[in-house]
Amino acid sequence: MLDICQGKTYLYYDETSQEGFSNLATGLLIRLIGDSKNIVYIDTQSKAVKLSNFFENISLSYSFVKSMGNFSLKIYKPIGLDKKYSKTLIPAVEFLNISEDIFINELYDSDVLIFDNFALESIDYLKIIKYLQNKPISQQIILVTSEKSAFVKMQEYFDYKIRIDNKKQNNLLTIKGLTSIYGEGFGKSLYSYGSLLKKFLYKSDVKLIYFDLFSIFKPDINFFINLKKWSCENASFYGQFDFAYPKKQGKMNYEHIDKLQKIRESKDSLMLLKTSVNKQSPVVGINALRSFEDKHFSQDELLNVLACVNKEVLITGRRVNEHIKKKSENSIEFQLI
Repeated sequence: MLDICQGKTYLYYDETSQEGFSNLATGLLIRLIGDSKNIVYIDTQSKAVKLSNFFENISLSYSFVKSMGNFSLKIYKPIGLDKKYSKTLIPAVEFLNISEDIFINELYDSDVLIFDNFALESIDYLKIIKYLQNKPISQQIILVTSEKSAFVKMQEYFDYKIRIDNKKQNNLLTIKGLTSIYGEGFGKSLYSYGSLLKKFLYKSDVKLIYFDLFSIFKPDINFFINLKKWSCENASFYGQFDFAYPKKQGKMNYEHIDKLQKIRESKDSLMLLKTSVNKQSPVVGINALRSFEDKHFSQDELLNVLACVNKEVLITGRRVNEHIKKKSENSIEFQLI
């Protein structure tokens, strides 16, 4: 199961900086590939070359592809002004050019459509609106834009509208490098995955730490297990990827796990965060804020660990208190509109 509902459409206005491809779309691709979905990714401004090259590279690894089941990823990007699209098929790693009409027709055959870095002038948005009005009932669509006019114009055609709001602090009391990601909108963990993978692609050594079983999706773990192995075998390509998660109990029994065990696991993750922050960057603590909210450790314990931060660290959760928010150099809020 995904935390984005089948058949629904999601429009994201991402105010955070983007370097060719969005963090949210990247994290979503990770989950969908791990879940063996049939995916269409539209690089609407033809800027996601680094990302598409990465998926091409991992597709050359037979063991990686085999462990992902039967996923299919089609990457499309517009070519010039002649209304044609380049099409990359993964894991087959095949390339061809197609007309706009063929491109629109091929959208119907996927489980999920992702429009990344959507801009009104980069793609025929009237045809996309028409498609949205006639899409298959079970198909999910996620559109990410940093263009306010596109967000305003497209709102009425989407079930959920989420604004990713970046609030940078500029005072001496902040912890340099710390980012808190919170809010009621869907996609906080996915955004964190994307941020992590983006740095990994630019040769950073990165680490992902889960703070509770509630936040773990099997497709994510499936992808990350294989990425960790692949990164060790292909160290010259990118950085090194590492991750850690609680393994003692099944997720389905999470609510029935003894609270003392939850506390132990959360504190273990907190200590792992402390030992990782000076070795890898970024380090992502998935649901660190939830564990704090559930009183698995105190605010002082969390802040003592975060005080050691001098590189990039991202912590996620639905809520963040004002004290931790003020300590964060960046606060990224997922707001449901």
